[in-house]
Amino acid sequence: MRYRSISEKLAPYLEGCKKVLDVGAADGAMAKYIKEKLDIDFFGIDTHIQPKSYIPIKKYDGESIPFEDESFDAVMLVDVLHHTTDAEHTLEECKRVTKNYIIIKDHYWVHRWEYHYMRYGDAVGNKPYGIDVPCNFFNIERWRDTIKKLNFKIVKFEGYRLSIDPTKHIILKLKK
Repeated sequence: MRYRSISEKLAPYLEGCKKVLDVGAADGAMAKYIKEKLDIDFFGIDTHIQPKSYIPIKKYDGESIPFEDESFDAVMLVDVLHHTTDAEHTLEECKRVTKNYIIIKDHYWVHRWEYHYMRYGDAVGNKPYGIDVPCNFFNIERWRDTIKKLNFKIVKFEGYRLSIDPTKHIILKLKK
């Protein structure tokens, strides 16, 4: 259900792309659902390799993306950056391997209680699976500052919420 609803939101951001890298791909299910709508060759990287995957996935050390410069039309990160300790470095690596775009779906907070709510949800949902939870959640100002610092052009910036869940989501389409 989660992958389907997010893939519905992400697919329009990837139109026109033929080769996409999914950073933090898990088992590639998100790419699988997007591929049902668009003719895209997906490749994935993740720090945890699943026993079964829907797309080719390489082991990622969390530091250096194991592909050559400008290997992809776009790089996609879905709920990944808040799991990094250095989001800027991760985005610089994504910028290196893309020809054009970086598509980010993550979270943001406005009020301090929202940050703490996301920290709790992240720990409960990920820690049991051995996934790092540094809770590096950005507020809107930090998103804008990071984008500016890394010299990205914002193509599209969308914030949204799902029904009664207080978590705020963000989707960004950034041009290299």
